[in-house]
Amino acid sequence: MTWSMASGNLPVGLTLTGGDTIFGVPTASGTFDFAFKAENITGSDTQDLSITISKTLLSITIPAAITGVANGTEKTAAALGLPAAVSLITAEGNVSGSVTWDVASSSYDPADTAEQTFVVDGTVSLPSGVVNPDGVFLDVSINVTVLAAVSTDKVLISVTTPSAITGVANGAEKTALALGLPATVTLMTDEGNVSGNVTWDVSTSSYDPADTNEQIFMVNGTIILPSGVINPDGVSLDVIVSVTVLAAVSTEKTLISITPPTAAITGVANGTEKTASALGLPATVILVTDGGEVSGDVTWNVASSTYNPSSGSEQTFTVNGTVSLPSGVINPASVPLNVTISVTVKARSGGGGGSGGGSTPDDQNYTVDVEVKDVAGNGTKKTTLPVTVDKTAGSAVVDIGNLFLEVGTSVINLPSMPGIDTYSFGIPVQSLSSLDGQGALTLHTDLGSITVPADMLSGVKNVDGSKVQITIGQGDPSALSETVRTAIGNHSSNLPCRWTESRLRGTIRTRRSR
Repeated sequence: MTWSMASGNLPVGLTLTGGDTIFGVPTASGTFDFAFKAENITGSDTQDLSITISKTLLSITIPAAITGVANGTEKTAAALGLPAAVSLITAEGNVSGSVTWDVASSSYDPADTAEQTFVVDGTVSLPSGVVNPDGVFLDVSINVTVLAAVSTDKVLISVTTPSAITGVANGAEKTALALGLPATVTLMTDEGNVSGNVTWDVSTSSYDPADTNEQIFMVNGTIILPSGVINPDGVSLDVIVSVTVLAAVSTEKTLISITPPTAAITGVANGTEKTASALGLPATVILVTDGGEVSGDVTWNVASSTYNPSSGSEQTFTVNGTVSLPSGVINPASVPLNVTISVTVKARSGGGGGSGGGSTPDDQNYTVDVEVKDVAGNGTKKTTLPVTVDKTAGSAVVDIGNLFLEVGTSVINLPSMPGIDTYSFGIPVQSLSSLDGQGALTLHTDLGSITVPADMLSGVKNVDGSKVQITIGQGDPSALSETVRTAIGNHSSNLPCRWTESRLRGTIRTRRSR
């Protein structure tokens, strides 16, 4: 039979000799895995083997005494500074062995203020790889000295009464914090002033947070002496503080009068929807109070007015409204809360008033030309869309559908239509919700043009299936503010526009003053 190493290594210092003998003196401890191969004329076999080399314990080094431990130190090995391990001397060198100290059985008393010297016994645990064939004693002990306590107590002489608390707002919560009571008071001792915490008995005081009158009351408290302060003379630890809560201050404003809308609303386009918003009625009016002017919301009863959106004639009518007083405004004098406003809706242009004169659209079918430009530059596509004409309302409507959504940049040209003074375009919201912001939609009419970007409504949520209606119609310059009239002027111009409720950006081109 012959033997050989199949894999692994023998511990350093050992070799395979004599064919089947491992011989030598190992120089390191641990477990070593390897495989031997045995073979003869009948065949061979391999066997996994291992050798564990241990260090032999010779003795244990006694730990040095511990001194200078502060008085009152906790009765634990860690607090007393006992070593977690001791040095073990072996035939192969020194190693560490952990120690379990029996501090509880020692004579140490943390409450004793005198100096204490005592012994703590411990038991050593041999680490892996260390053996104790000679039965070395594994018990150890250590001497510990705890110093005597050094007296630092200060002697209480007197307590400083806290200053009165004044100016507390009426209705303050019934707690020490809300009332501004001091968390500490000053204690005079034989070694200077220190602070002492106070527990205030606010609940038993006479204070009533619901009382709107001025209140002056007393709050009793008890002082807690801080560590290091003693009271051998029995100084009273009770304190009392005076608190003044102010009377409630009325913040309500008294209504004196209501300033009705000063200007009638004129120049409203014929066929405007019968709603306060569409007719341009003011949402608020000015309320005169003893505390100055404030705004009050108005609810307009448009439904009860004589306005008829279907009439093509000029209409002047009155709308009644009711003012809602805002919070903090009272009406002890019962000032009437009713207001009125005069509104004038223009006659329809092109003879829409029903008295003849002017032309009306004929019954022909209208279409609009649509020119589509691929934003990627792949060419231009042209198509047409039908126009719905309402002769009575003097309006033309184009439903763009999903055309703009599918192709990108589009230009729509509406032909001039006799008697039509309002052009409307219905566009799906999703068609103006492009995430990449590419493309633009231009709407051309004989009254003016509007250009909007493809991402105009990308910030609008929960509008699936909804449509945007953009209307180009005639307007009355006299109904505009002076600033707007100055900006538009009496000539064609390109005006930037912005929609504050979302992200509308674009350009309006006015062909002439209306």
